[in-house]
Amino acid sequence: MDYERCSREGSGVVKIVIRGKRHANVTAKDFILKILSLDYVRSGKALAKVMEYAGEAVEALSVDERATMTNMAAEIGGFTALSLPMKK
Repeated sequence: MDYERCSREGSGVVKIVIRGKRHANVTAKDFILKILSLDYVRSGKALAKVMEYAGEAVEALSVDERATMTNMAAEIGGFTALSLPMKK
């Protein structure tokens, strides 16, 4: 999987795109642990921002796993988080 960060200047929103298919043994918490290791987050640039999660891997998550990711925005230092609704 590939992680990409897109920041909208001045908006206070950080979009984190997780590309590729999610492996069966990878959970939402694993995604958050990887996001925590990104230089952007480690340098404090994500503090008090809104996290937006997107990408194929996020779209494949269940509602519970998406809720886990949004609830863990505080661990990243974010103000809150969101992901697009499920298409199902």
